[in-house]
Amino acid sequence: MDKKESFELGIVFMIISATALAFTGFLGQLGMKDFYIPAMIFWRFIAAFILYGVYLAIRRELKHLWPVRHLWIHLARAFFILTAQYTFYYYIQKTNLLNAVVLLNTGPLFIPLVEWGLLRNKIGKSTWISIGVAFVGVLCVLQPHTGIFSYSSFIGLSAGVCQAFSQVLLGRNVTKEKETTSILYLFFFCLLFSTGPYIYFHKLGLVGNHLGWTPLWLVLGLGVASIFNQTTRAMAYKHGGPSKLSPFLYFSVLVAGILDWVVFHITPNLLAGFGAGVIIVGGVLKVILRYKAQPKV
Repeated sequence: MDKKESFELGIVFMIISATALAFTGFLGQLGMKDFYIPAMIFWRFIAAFILYGVYLAIRRELKHLWPVRHLWIHLARAFFILTAQYTFYYYIQKTNLLNAVVLLNTGPLFIPLVEWGLLRNKIGKSTWISIGVAFVGVLCVLQPHTGIFSYSSFIGLSAGVCQAFSQVLLGRNVTKEKETTSILYLFFFCLLFSTGPYIYFHKLGLVGNHLGWTPLWLVLGLGVASIFNQTTRAMAYKHGGPSKLSPFLYFSVLVAGILDWVVFHITPNLLAGFGAGVIIVGGVLKVILRYKAQPKV
């Protein structure tokens, strides 16, 4: 497979990951009617860990889990993922799904800076241009005059910063060990770290309603969406680094806008619709500039 085909395959995987990411937000928003955030996140990672563990057991891949390699990467990534999830769902409570997904997807704006700071990677001009164009779309969706610079917005923005760190760590880890092993470790450590907040809120009596059929399906749906989000993104990063492919995560903004419109009957205004289009253009622009920069054969 040549580089061009490999990069295109990476784009496909990233679009699937972006769609799954939007659905984790959507299902989480529905789940807040039955769970407080710490309980929902705790049960979500239980579901993801069990479902993915069963999948690996069927494929007879559990034997590769020990010994744990690059433990600090797994621990750090779980910390950033969990922090992003807590702040992401908190912000959804204050606004709508579309705006929350937009702020979570400011991660690609920070990834080049994180890669430069941690890995000293040089970032190409096409990446900066693509990210810059997409960010204009992000601002159009958020519409600064409606209060983007509020306290809750900065909390939502921190989800994007944590997303950037987690993606750089994922991009580095897929080159060092099997992605299936890495993902199961992620679910395990997220489950482990989320146990403390869950127990604390349980003692306060703030864990949500009983696990009836509706909450159970929501938890299973969150687990499945989490698995698709992580597995397809790990496969994407085998065909290109986070700074090259992360602009395509903006596709989740479009999916979130559609879900807001169809399910919650929240219609984006003209400026938000224009912004979603600019975001997509930013991702497409990355492909065009990259191919033009390739030497002619």
